[in-house]
Amino acid sequence: MSREISSDSSQEQALRIVLARVRGLISSFTPSEQAVAQLVLDSPQEVIYLSVDALAKRADVSTTSVIRFCQSLGFIGFKDFKISLTSELGRPVAVLSTEVRDSDSPFEIAKKVFQADMQAIADTLELLMSGL
Repeated sequence: MSREISSDSSQEQALRIVLARVRGLISSFTPSEQAVAQLVLDSPQEVIYLSVDALAKRADVSTTSVIRFCQSLGFIGFKDFKISLTSELGRPVAVLSTEVRDSDSPFEIAKKVFQADMQAIADTLELLMSGL
């Protein structure tokens, strides 16, 4: 019985870190998988409403690449990935504007760097806690 509870806890934890996992693994993906990953990171709210074919078309890759992307993240397929992504989007997600511009003041630059570092630390903690 306690085994089932532990399993559910692990599953819930995995659901919370989909985007962190994508960010953490993006450099290890194939170019096609990276195109899917970037689209997921840029527009996660749109991705949850797309079919596998529509996502492949929007990322300019094959449907096989989308499925491989999902499997690279540890999901059985696209449906499982979308369910987890949808669950994650139910919690607040910090949107960071980390692009430094010429017009940014030193304070704005420092703030953007700090926010990006904090997000990286939070993502790393989530990944470590999940055992990934």
